[in-house]
Amino acid sequence: MVSIPVPGRAVKPLSQVELDKCAQMARRVQQVLLDLFKALPEHARSATGMSRHLEIVRNTCQRIVTGLSDDTPSAATLVKLPGIEGLRHFIRAVESRGADRTDVATADATIELLHGLFRELGGSQLRLVDRLKATALDPGAGESRLEADERARQAHFNASSMLANSYCDAVVDVSLYHAFVDGNNVHRERISATGYVNRVARPGAAPLAIYTAVRRTDTGMPQGEARLLDQSVPGGIMPAALLPQFSTSPMPMATTRAGTGELRTVIDSKAANSGRPMTVVGSSRLISEVPLSEKKPTPPKDNWVEISTPARRLVMDIYMHRDIAAMCVPSMEVLLTYPPTILRDRWCATLSNPPRLELLGLGLERSGSTAFAQHAALTAHLFEQSGWNPHDFVGYRCDTTFPIWLAHYNFNTHFNEPRPAAEPEPHG
Repeated sequence: MVSIPVPGRAVKPLSQVELDKCAQMARRVQQVLLDLFKALPEHARSATGMSRHLEIVRNTCQRIVTGLSDDTPSAATLVKLPGIEGLRHFIRAVESRGADRTDVATADATIELLHGLFRELGGSQLRLVDRLKATALDPGAGESRLEADERARQAHFNASSMLANSYCDAVVDVSLYHAFVDGNNVHRERISATGYVNRVARPGAAPLAIYTAVRRTDTGMPQGEARLLDQSVPGGIMPAALLPQFSTSPMPMATTRAGTGELRTVIDSKAANSGRPMTVVGSSRLISEVPLSEKKPTPPKDNWVEISTPARRLVMDIYMHRDIAAMCVPSMEVLLTYPPTILRDRWCATLSNPPRLELLGLGLERSGSTAFAQHAALTAHLFEQSGWNPHDFVGYRCDTTFPIWLAHYNFNTHFNEPRPAAEPEPHG
């Protein structure tokens, strides 16, 4: 049944709550469809190949490929995808080709939730299209979404600073990543530094813990033993855990604790919570090797920065060897908690509107930052310690104001997950 608009009836723009609800639903729908997509053979991962393999119309397949290609799912993703009947038809076709029963049941349940959201927002996918257009053209919005987001984050910073009894001018993070074949093994190394610039904390504030190594086995990087930058094994009170040339003098006492793929440095509360500004920068290196028969040199799947102190700014840089950078498409995401063990469930902890990535390019020409006067020097120091040529590395930067307290900002590379193949529309 075709929906006929009533003459003279104004289309109501989507509210912020409705936009956020659509974004969450888009992430959920995209994930369940991606689970089904991954079960398809390689030749069926383009619109034409999918249509032939599943024996369904190409337009439905093209819309699925388009919707799955969105790096930042939103309300717009929901209107790119096929309608409810088209999605059901796709699920039944994949099921008939032997897809996992649990994935099929999850997809069925999710599409029913999507159907309910369409009814809630106006009755149909077409109605959502109208409301989305009205939202984009709404002259009464007053301020852009980016401005509204920043204003909300600033209010969050003000409140969280009071609750945490602490704040800092900036969190800075620089990571270098290289992977290469070394004899019969794949050698992988990550060198990183994380700093809190002009942190002010009053008595009673929680201790400052700096995490400078990955902490999960599902990050796409084999777990190795975390070391300090000078190659020493962390454990107990270790001044070398902090970089003196980039930290406040005299440096506070730092206690380290390490595990497989993990390094945590806790700053002495007595020195840190004096109410005076203090800058501390911790660093680490993580080295691992796996047999060449098991792995290939690949990009790091996840690179996390946890905002453990309310901050006015986050500047997060990652440099990958250009051979590795050419193999992936990077993006940012923000999660309210640690990533779930099952990565497919990230949608339930992911915030909408993540900050954008900036390409710094090869070398260190653009490595400076107004957030930290020694940012360029810190990056150069890490390269000196690594022995790598910075002109062989591609830099990316996330620079955002008022990052969300206790959230995890993740530099993610779309590499290991199979994705729909890009395919031009036929002519004629």
